[in-house]
Amino acid sequence: MTTARGRAARGTGVVVQRSTGWFVRRSEMVDGHRRRWFDGPFETKRDALRSSPVLASHRQTIDSGEWITDWARTRAEQLRSRDRYSAAKIVERHVRLHLAPHLSGIKLGELRPSHVSAIAEELNSTGRTHRAGAALGAGGRLATRYPSSGRNARTLSPKTIRNILSTLSSAMKTAVNDELLRSNPVRDAEIIARPRDEGVEELVVFDTVQADALADWCLLNLEAETWALPVLIGLDCGLRRGEILAVKSTMIDEQTNRLKVKSGITEEGGVLVDKRLKKKRSRRTVVIPDRTIAAVKRYRQHDGVTPINGLLFLGRDRGLANPDTFTQAVARYLRPQLADMLGEIPWTPHTLRHTFATRLLSENVAPQTVSGLLGHESTAFTLSRYSHWVDSDPPLLTSQVTAALGA
Repeated sequence: MTTARGRAARGTGVVVQRSTGWFVRRSEMVDGHRRRWFDGPFETKRDALRSSPVLASHRQTIDSGEWITDWARTRAEQLRSRDRYSAAKIVERHVRLHLAPHLSGIKLGELRPSHVSAIAEELNSTGRTHRAGAALGAGGRLATRYPSSGRNARTLSPKTIRNILSTLSSAMKTAVNDELLRSNPVRDAEIIARPRDEGVEELVVFDTVQADALADWCLLNLEAETWALPVLIGLDCGLRRGEILAVKSTMIDEQTNRLKVKSGITEEGGVLVDKRLKKKRSRRTVVIPDRTIAAVKRYRQHDGVTPINGLLFLGRDRGLANPDTFTQAVARYLRPQLADMLGEIPWTPHTLRHTFATRLLSENVAPQTVSGLLGHESTAFTLSRYSHWVDSDPPLLTSQVTAALGA
């Protein structure tokens, strides 16, 4: 039986083991028919990889950007087969937006730690720069776009940069295992990490005046504006965008002002699903204010459509509402419409969640309680995310210390 044991790029050959030794199997289209050839035998797999002229030349000719794009496609398929859809999207995004553009034009066999160091330095300095559809620049490199405003103008956080380099390291490990590289260039690269608090924008949150004005706008425009109620729920309950769109009437207890958060709308294999939240702390019960309960009643009376499975919000063709559509509606419609009231703030649905958290902490609600309401994995994570914002408000900090000391 022939067993594939090592693989190069598509069309360059596969190292296989047969009863008589190791071979390099190649296939090409000849006169409309696929033909196969076997080079060998070789005593070891390493000899096959090193001795095959096809694979040896392949190491020197394949473009690193093309190779890592193929790797990302295969890796994403593996992750999706294990129901890790979010992880698959992250790998694809890292490669498409950051790694493939930087590696384009560099031969895989010539990839060195210095190239990785240059990638890390550029990620630290420019952040989100490469976008799909950008024009090719010198040497086949994608031309860089520097958005002047909005979400893409921000630099990447140190954590995101570490994750991108981790994706690159995983890809290079595969190349080493396939003997396309002698060593992992990420492991040997000199990477100067940016301090966690350097170059990272502060959280985009609404102050009390802005938050109250936005809530009033939602209540006044509940029937006229499609996204008024989702915005209000995000502002008053601190839910994630997928959790907001998965709210059902049966989740709300009007007697106790409680909302049970059990699921979220997410995308799996290109299909929207209402999926039970995976983590135990994410499945939680939050407080829903009287005004929000009243708004839900008004919304249902105005909508006049029997909810599917109790869902409050429906999308196109009365299907599940898409969280990405929510984000796009905020960016393209609500932000310009409400700019006079809220200012030129690049807010997103997640800004509502940040505002909810910081307002509670500002009112001295216990961090453990805030963490539970947000569904965070730990109180430490909540404090690391928000305490710096609270502490950076001098008047608030002064009043808290004064009150604590009784001075």
